Amino acid sequence: MFRPRILIVEDESIIAMDLEARLTALGYEVVDVAASGRVALERATALKPDLVTMDIRIEGNMDGIETAALIREHLGLPVIFITAHGDGPTFERAKQTAPYGYVRKPFDDYELRTMIEIALYRHEVEQKLHESETRFRTLFEMMGQGVVFQNAQGEIVAANPAAQKILGLSLEQLQGRTSFDPRWHAIHEDGAEFPGDSHPAMVALRDGKEMSDVMMGVWHPKEEAYRWILVHAVPLFAPGAEQPREVFTSFEDITALCKAQEELQLKNRELSLRNDELDAFAHMVAHELKNPVGLIVGYSDFLLEEYEGLSAASINDMLQNISRYGFKLNTIIDELLLLASVRKQKVTTEPLDMAALTLEARQRVGGALKGRLVNFSTPETWPVALGYAPWVEEVWANYLSNAIKYGMPPSELEKPAQIELGATDLSNGMIRFWVRDEGRGLTPDQAACLFTPFTRLHLTLGTTGHGLGLSIVRMIIESLGGQVGVESVSGQGSTFFFTLPAARTEDTPLLRSDTNESTPYSPLETQALFATEFETRSRQNGGLGLERDV
Repeated sequence: MFRPRILIVEDESIIAMDLEARLTALGYEVVDVAASGRVALERATALKPDLVTMDIRIEGNMDGIETAALIREHLGLPVIFITAHGDGPTFERAKQTAPYGYVRKPFDDYELRTMIEIALYRHEVEQKLHESETRFRTLFEMMGQGVVFQNAQGEIVAANPAAQKILGLSLEQLQGRTSFDPRWHAIHEDGAEFPGDSHPAMVALRDGKEMSDVMMGVWHPKEEAYRWILVHAVPLFAPGAEQPREVFTSFEDITALCKAQEELQLKNRELSLRNDELDAFAHMVAHELKNPVGLIVGYSDFLLEEYEGLSAASINDMLQNISRYGFKLNTIIDELLLLASVRKQKVTTEPLDMAALTLEARQRVGGALKGRLVNFSTPETWPVALGYAPWVEEVWANYLSNAIKYGMPPSELEKPAQIELGATDLSNGMIRFWVRDEGRGLTPDQAACLFTPFTRLHLTLGTTGHGLGLSIVRMIIESLGGQVGVESVSGQGSTFFFTLPAARTEDTPLLRSDTNESTPYSPLETQALFATEFETRSRQNGGLGLERDV
């Protein structure tokens, strides 16, 4: 059977012996008797009794009150004062040590036992409460969720480390704040202002009802960005009270989840766009391939059936048409191959020799001249941009081909076409490269849909673009970190441009261009250039080919 262990602190030996005998008779175990404060501390530390009885007037430099205070502070043991001294000042001093009892001499056994049992029970309850508080405090401090307590006035009185981290504020900065503090900059999911009286904690305090899963954004001062939190607020009531005395609010940081959801939504939109593009692409490619294939088959069948009755001139004309439509098919296939590489291939950008790239592009588009005289105007020097040379050459070739085809009204085909190439440094670290013609220009509606993937533009010249060229131009430039566009006024020509990141440093000089020149080609020279370029591009298995359409 458990017998509570008691240490007696008494300097009168006769009184100490009497007290020991009475405690033993009451069923307690007396572990020792100490006559001074110093000895009492030593024996209490060594023996760890369940309770200490303390006389106020004892031997040594410390009286019983000072000794009790030290035992309480360092050992946490319950102390009962048993003394004949009960004057007001002494009692007030004793009270400061939070004693578990105060017994005036003389006393009877019943009074002594009652006081001891109450003291032991109270100490046991306090120990359990302390353990519970320790567990709660550990949980409070270690929780990954943020937790704050607000009093009946809505002021924050406590916040755990997770709350401090999520909100970007120290405990000192949080204490005293209310939901009405404008520094929260609280917002709803849609970005609308979240008023303080609508915050979950304030609603719980006002209505006495629990609030669950309320999403809100609060400003994080250290990150200078919003943190998104999911809030749960519970009102706490005093026994019998109708209004909450405080509110317990927990919240979790869902910023990463929100960002992931935004990225998923973006990916879904991109996927939807890709699917739409794929549908338009399939329809457009089927249409564009069908026409030349049908004509090639038609001419071929006619030649097989009527060859002997045809003149040499007719046969030659049909063969020329078969060749022309074959080149067109090759152009479309080349563009499809490039399109696939742009979508999938990852390239490393490097400083570009734009003078060499534009010269190569101008040589490639000779097949589009068809004997016309073209004056190409280029700058003396080119700023250096970052990009992938094979792709950027395709962009220049496409823009130049379009300028040649559509940059001059049919009524003025006998005049030299003026095509200007240039570059402009922008203030945002980008360089704008451009091709300007003197054609009829574009209407706002035509300009708006030029770079839309796989759309066909019916131009005023009686021609129709097959929709691949400028779509690929846009994909190339956007893959390299730039943008494409057109500036045009109907009747005043067009300027097609693209931007790339600048790479100009002290070690990267501007590159010189070749001189301006007029480039005439006769039909025979054009055909020879066309065939040579076709063979070269076919061997390379890539490129946009020679024809460039919008």
